Amino acid sequence: MVKKVKEKIIVKVIVMSAIALVLTAILVGVISIFSTKQIIYKLNEEELKVSALQLVDEVSNEYDGDWEYIDGNLYKGGVDVDDEIEAQLDKVSEKTGLEYTIFIDNIRAVTTLTDGSGKRMDGTEVTAKEVLDVLSTGKDYHTSDMKIGKENYNVFYTPLYSDDGKIVGMVFVGRESSDINDEVSGIIRKVVIAIILFSAISCATGFSLANIVSHRMNSLAGEISEIAEGKLTGEVDHQLTKRVDEIGTIARAVSGLKEKLREVIGNTKQLSDNIKTAGYD
Repeated sequence: MVKKVKEKIIVKVIVMSAIALVLTAILVGVISIFSTKQIIYKLNEEELKVSALQLVDEVSNEYDGDWEYIDGNLYKGGVDVDDEIEAQLDKVSEKTGLEYTIFIDNIRAVTTLTDGSGKRMDGTEVTAKEVLDVLSTGKDYHTSDMKIGKENYNVFYTPLYSDDGKIVGMVFVGRESSDINDEVSGIIRKVVIAIILFSAISCATGFSLANIVSHRMNSLAGEISEIAEGKLTGEVDHQLTKRVDEIGTIARAVSGLKEKLREVIGNTKQLSDNIKTAGYD
């Protein structure tokens, strides 16, 4: 009966500990995923913002004069800069994986964006109110989910000014949402794998320790059973009595009990022998 009860208790302790560890790992994993996702999106927003402001600075200072969009070409100070800026944007886009657009008013004058057929989206208009507000208010606009063509983008818009400080257009920088989602998914997979491995290792370690404890407890239970049966020969395992934990305390108590019982039996036997001797006298 002692053995069955003990084993049930050990199993319960193992199960409860394993559940606690797994739940803790899952909680930490969920928090890590959420926090990491927020950080990734925030870093991406900062990347887009810095890239957009840098592009505004470069194109504004590289050429003198006012911006104009005439017959499908971009001009700065009366000079056709369409092809040159297009080549620059393509080169930067290839290196960064970002998409770039220079707007005059709400028209894409030069862009690296393409439609479903692979054709550049030069000359197309943006009609979203939030984006048009950039032109009217001069405030930046960012969203992590904007449909452009057939793709969703994480985008950042910032106003483009003429030399007299008037808003004449916008600069757009964006990254496909799928790129960011893939990055987040990769992190989620790693976290999930880490949780599974941690849970498996924790459970394996717990069961291994439980087996060790169970073996030692079985040994002590055997000693107690022998005492109950009147078998006082043999000594409790010295490895158990040397332990400084609860098992060691129990082992020393069992060993002490054996010694005391042997003393009592020895004294009783001696007393019995003395009584017999006295009777003969």
